Amino acid sequence: MTSWDAAIRTAPGTLLCGTVELFLEELGTVRREPGLDQVHILAQSWGGMLAMEYALTRPSGIVSLILADSPASMDPVGFGGEPSPERTAA
Repeated sequence: MTSWDAAIRTAPGTLLCGTVELFLEELGTVRREPGLDQVHILAQSWGGMLAMEYALTRPSGIVSLILADSPASMDPVGFGGEPSPERTAA
């Protein structure tokens, strides 16, 4: 089991100490460095929103995704905007 906390502080519509892409890269590093090819992700609150974005854009090896107290809308913390090409149906 590995635990990781991005420890962010947010104001409406902003990420004060990083970008979503930075946090996604950090999550990938936390997974890659110990060689975790297959993972079960449990995430809570803002971490759940990050985990959803991670699962949508980097789904390889994710066995399960468990979310607790995480809203489905990602706009309040800067995830908004146009859908990424990975999530747009052809």
